[in-house]
Amino acid sequence: MASILPWLCCGALWAHAAVAQAFVCARTGADAMGQSTGPSLSWNRRQIAYALNERGTAQIPFAQAANTLNQAFAVWQNLTLSPNMVAQCGALPGTDLKLSPLPPTADDWVGYNFLDPNRNTNLLVFRDSEWGHTTDAGDIIAVTSTTYSGSTGEILDADIEFNSASFSFSAAVLPPSDSTDLLNTAVHEIGHFLGLAHCGTVACGRQEVMEPTAATAETTKRLLKCDDRAGLVFKYPAGKPNAFCAASKIDASCGFCAPPTPTPLPPRVATLSSDAGRGSGCS
Repeated sequence: MASILPWLCCGALWAHAAVAQAFVCARTGADAMGQSTGPSLSWNRRQIAYALNERGTAQIPFAQAANTLNQAFAVWQNLTLSPNMVAQCGALPGTDLKLSPLPPTADDWVGYNFLDPNRNTNLLVFRDSEWGHTTDAGDIIAVTSTTYSGSTGEILDADIEFNSASFSFSAAVLPPSDSTDLLNTAVHEIGHFLGLAHCGTVACGRQEVMEPTAATAETTKRLLKCDDRAGLVFKYPAGKPNAFCAASKIDASCGFCAPPTPTPLPPRVATLSSDAGRGSGCS
């Protein structure tokens, strides 16, 4: 088992040429050049619960922060598009993902408890006092840590941390110009939570939720764009098994959503010959 840490950084948005589909699946493993090579990450169940750490953040009243995070999960569950995208995106099948909140939890530990799997929580936590990720601490707005099976890509646990030690978060309808919009950030991170990667390895530039950067007070990631919706529906189609690229064609047309690695057959024991055997007797 291993974990992967996608993140949402602040800064200028990247501009890329448009393509037919820009969603990309997060995948296990990487080659010497840092390119993902393994199976794509997916939950093997469609009902997924999450819980907010009971401390919340001093920056936003707890009930308001919880409501905003619930709203962010609902955006993905309901495939809610930006109003200007509805006519452009066309018809797609839905998804039957159910993303539901649990009561607030005292847990604040990120990762997976292999010794007691039933105690794991898909955690949402604000880091008001200290940001534990030392690399580029001033640039990372939030990070999603995903624990998964390296051979199948099955997601076992996903936790989202918000860098409220370095950023001032807002849950206002119109965030102040010097703040970071919580809904904007959360919708992006939930994309990682569900197994999507940044669209930058293929194409960005249409204000997709899964663009890797965000500006101060940005709100364009609050609702899905066509490619974000297409990625989720491809991965989790309603009433059907999780979808993957054909093993012979893992490319941009299916978001590089590589299938699970075939499980080796268990060892088998066969009798090739038998002999009654002979031994010395005792007298």
